[in-house]
Amino acid sequence: MAKEKEHNILLERQEATLLGSLLSPYDPLKVLNLACGKGLHMEYAQFGVDENPNLIMEAINRYPDKDFTVASPNVTNFPNTSFDAVYCMELLHILEKEKALEVFGEVGRVLRPNGQFIFSVPSKSRSQAKGIVKYDMKEIKSYFPEGQWDFKSYYGLQCLPIMDIPKTVRHYFYNLDSFLCKNLSADYAMFMVVVMQKEGFAFY
Repeated sequence: MAKEKEHNILLERQEATLLGSLLSPYDPLKVLNLACGKGLHMEYAQFGVDENPNLIMEAINRYPDKDFTVASPNVTNFPNTSFDAVYCMELLHILEKEKALEVFGEVGRVLRPNGQFIFSVPSKSRSQAKGIVKYDMKEIKSYFPEGQWDFKSYYGLQCLPIMDIPKTVRHYFYNLDSFLCKNLSADYAMFMVVVMQKEGFAFY
């Protein structure tokens, strides 16, 4: 359990750094954190959604100035074209791909034209974790129809197998791992963060 917690802390730290860069152009009032859990990465969004009411209560306690909603990620109940950006960092690895497609459709509905969707998935080529859903870029692109979505970029998280390094020296590799994630292709990483842009017209 302690090892898993340490792994999650490292991953969340790298996610936060990347999200801070990708979302800096956006007004948080026009950003949605999808599957926000207990408020993970709410620094960048005014709105958070999760289907677990207990986690939403924790999020409200942590961020009383934010707006949280209990809802399914594939039926958020926000009006069409509500947001300039949507991000989703802790969800798709636990969803069947048919369900993930529903989520992608819902994001397309609530995003404004030219809005960006930022999401993380485990890499099929690198991740050794069992019991989770993994992706490669060719597959991901196939889920976003041309003419409706434009692929912008993708980034890696966790290039090194940090948790396989002895704990006594593990912390020395954190900065190296972050450096490699910034400078190597995302194909070398355990996780990918993908940026898709909705084309300049509404579809839903």
